[in-house]
Amino acid sequence: MAIAYESESVLWIATWDQGLIRWNQKKNTCRQFLFNPADPGSLPSNLVTTLVFTPDRELWIGTRGGGLAIWQPGRNKFQRLVNDPGNISSLSDNSISSAFVSRDETVWIGTQIGGINKYNIRQRFFKLYRNEPGNPNSLSSNIVTSVWQDAKGNLWIGTRESGLNMLNPRTNTFRRFKAYSMPAEGLSSNAITSFWQDPSSPEILWIGTDGGGLNQMNLRTGKFKVFRHETNNPSSLSNNYIYSITGDKYGRMWIGTWGVPGRGGLDLFIPSTGMFINFPHRDKDSSTISSNAVMKVL
Repeated sequence: MAIAYESESVLWIATWDQGLIRWNQKKNTCRQFLFNPADPGSLPSNLVTTLVFTPDRELWIGTRGGGLAIWQPGRNKFQRLVNDPGNISSLSDNSISSAFVSRDETVWIGTQIGGINKYNIRQRFFKLYRNEPGNPNSLSSNIVTSVWQDAKGNLWIGTRESGLNMLNPRTNTFRRFKAYSMPAEGLSSNAITSFWQDPSSPEILWIGTDGGGLNQMNLRTGKFKVFRHETNNPSSLSNNYIYSITGDKYGRMWIGTWGVPGRGGLDLFIPSTGMFINFPHRDKDSSTISSNAVMKVL
């Protein structure tokens, strides 16, 4: 799921089957937006997967099965962008998994089976990148999970089961990184979930995986260092299934994991020491986090 800030006091919250919620924290009011089959200006699906704001303050909303919706300030309706089989410049797939706005104001849309779409906000059309069988310079898989732009402008694209891709926007070619059975300073898992980069360390890219823990990639050398859960080490990662990563102004990282009873929840990672501090849910303790499954960290 996803969360996005419109302002310091207004928060948009994606839900899996209850549409989209706009919460004004200052006024303590909530407004819910739902799919209405009789209203083409309504949300196109109640299964909301991703949210991102553009520099123009448009909110782009990805859904499962309903394509994209755009919410513009001052309007009380959604603009829909969906797949049109007869138009190669339309969205490639109506099930959206991720959305990211790069520094040149391009919107990148990852899909569940349709590869990744590049949308030029000014020109208003999609360009599609897909896996091309037999072409190692194409996207490794059409099942895209996450997108990130590094300090040099390269796009990093995670896939569900085919590893990591780097797109060079100048050449429009991909470089692939995959996990193997005997990794030597390599990627720990082909199931990529999330990215983060500390602006003060532009040579390092952090990669969350589904089952392979946390990867630290040195972009200069191409080598990986992996942080995993260690059964007898309470200062290790609490769970190898990572959903979300973000950083704070102190250079620390906050990691949301898919927890199980007794393990998981929210982790605070201090890169300078390599130590993790876990904040788990504890039954009958109202002062702890409400669940060990942390889907999104801002």
